[in-house]
Amino acid sequence: MPGKKRQRTEDTPVLYEKRVTRSQLEGERKAKKAKEEEDAVKERQRLWEERQAEIRGRHPDPVGDCGDGNLYVAFVEVGQGDFAVMSTPGGKVIVFDGGSLSTDDEDAGGKMNPESKTAFTKRLHSVLTDEKFLGNRNVIDILILTHPDSDHYNKLAAVLGDRYTIDKCYHSGNFDKYSVAKTSAFLDPITRIVQKVVKSHDPIEKKAVGEVTLQGKPVQAKDEENTVDRLDDEGGILILDEGKSCQISIIAAGITYEYKNDGSNDTNRGSIVTLVEANDAKVLMMGDATKNTEQFLMNTAAKRLTKLNLVQAAHHGSVLTSSSQEFVDLVDPAEAVASAGRKIPKHRHPSDDVIKRYVERLETSERPEISSHTTYVWPGLGEGKPYSYKSTQNVFSTGSRGTFIRKFGAST
Repeated sequence: MPGKKRQRTEDTPVLYEKRVTRSQLEGERKAKKAKEEEDAVKERQRLWEERQAEIRGRHPDPVGDCGDGNLYVAFVEVGQGDFAVMSTPGGKVIVFDGGSLSTDDEDAGGKMNPESKTAFTKRLHSVLTDEKFLGNRNVIDILILTHPDSDHYNKLAAVLGDRYTIDKCYHSGNFDKYSVAKTSAFLDPITRIVQKVVKSHDPIEKKAVGEVTLQGKPVQAKDEENTVDRLDDEGGILILDEGKSCQISIIAAGITYEYKNDGSNDTNRGSIVTLVEANDAKVLMMGDATKNTEQFLMNTAAKRLTKLNLVQAAHHGSVLTSSSQEFVDLVDPAEAVASAGRKIPKHRHPSDDVIKRYVERLETSERPEISSHTTYVWPGLGEGKPYSYKSTQNVFSTGSRGTFIRKFGAST
């Protein structure tokens, strides 16, 4: 009848809704998180073992003592950043930059565990104190701060500590811009001479009226008694002179003129570019130079940049801002190296286009092949995940290969 409640009998089934308590939900969340962390640890271990296997397969690094007549250069594995150390035939030690924003040991949130952080600093310091470089010495002859992007300088205080002094520091941009980790304040009292360098005058491009100055003063021509911090024979700024065995010149710095729209900013465009000529070898240190910087170099220093022995791929191997085909064809190097991480998604360096561009140039130049090796690269444009690219040419990334050391002897 309408309105009459149905009476439940013993045979009527009772439906119970299963309730999940808050503590159960929290337990499930913790279990899921623990599983994800466990999987992440396993994946990092797998990648570490894979990388170590690759590194063990390479030729051993050269031995030697600083000042033994050879030029040594090391590009240290720092992830997303730059840190290079060089010793000249006469025993001078030059440090290029010293920073990192992230490494392949970090988690997805960019946090590095304390053990990895300690190991990272030790790795940088161990290269600096190697017998090929400083050994037991405590004076760095030259520090070059290519530009004030923090991934190029923010680890210097941690690596150097209170152990070292610096004879000369050359930098682009204003010195107080190197402020992350209080780097400029740290460097100022331990450095004898700090000089802002500008090498931006282009006589070919009439609109690119720049300057060639140190600390705001025009650089003068060299004479028999004074060669350092003077103009070299090709118009660069000579910062180290060991006669025929080694000369080091700054050939670009503080470029502001836009030759082309490469998406770069003044900071990267103004990066210091350094040419090292030692024992008949030529090494080009590019920092974060851009296609605009490359155009300046092609206009002002093309003759001295052909047939390089080693070139640092500019801006960590970014195809958007650097390594134009014209520039790669000009420098025509025997070897190229990008300072970049292995698989850091935030930065996506190095680009597959840049690595392949150098590989293909080496192939057309009939360079001798080496054992097949893997470089982890990112698609240059749009989306996409990193992938392993195998080649038999001397083109590397520090994230894939590990710290990269080369020796150039008198017979090189």
